[in-house]
Order: sequence, then structure tokens, then C-alpha cells
Amino acid sequence: MKNSAGSIKISTILRSVIVSILTMLALAIILAIIAFASSWQHSDLILNICNYLSILVGACYCGFKLKYKLWLNGAIVGIIYLLALTLIRADLSLVLQWAWIKQLLIVGGIGILGGLTGGFIQN
Repeated sequence: MKNSAGSIKISTILRSVIVSILTMLALAIILAIIAFASSWQHSDLILNICNYLSILVGACYCGFKLKYKLWLNGAIVGIIYLLALTLIRADLSLVLQWAWIKQLLIVGGIGILGGLTGGFIQN
């Protein structure tokens, strides 16, 4: 992993993952307030949208900060975010399941879109 002139800048990727986690925390607080103030019940679709939106924001931040290989850095942000959530859940048996692998491909794709979007916003 190269830091100066290479394709991966670890500090920016880690900051992007932190941005993703903070975005998810903010969205979770907003959803909790809405659920508390009304009779709304959560749905898996809304929770997945919030999860994917937080990955998109973090990858977009990464793409905005970097100037090269935006797709790769965005995908890494999405993958590290999913790994962090899996570790927080403390259930590593999920890694061997097809649903987790499918989720890994989805968050990698969303990370790629976010990284490219951040690069386009930068230019």
C-alpha cells in the first residue's frame, strides 16, 4: 500500500470510513426520533437505504479528497465499512454466508459510485 504517489492513501480511507459511520449514526438518530414521535415502524428497506447512503457519503468524501483511482478507494471504503459493521456485530460466521458476500458486492459497487461522484464534484 503506497501513501505518497501510489493508488491507496490509508489515512483518507480511514477518515472516509469514519465519515460513513458518523453519517449512519446521524441517520439512526433521525430514524429513532421519527419512530419515537410517531407510530412509524422501521422497515428493512429504509434501514438498507440509510446504510447504503452512509457508504455513498463516505466514499464521496474519499473521492473528493483524492485525485487518483477513485473507484478503487471508494470500493475499499465500502468494504471496510461492511467489515467494521460485521466486527461490531461480533458474528464472524456471517462472512461465510452467501448473503454477506452479496452485501459485500453491493457495498463495493456503492463505494465505487460514491468515489467517482466525489471525483466529479471535485472537478
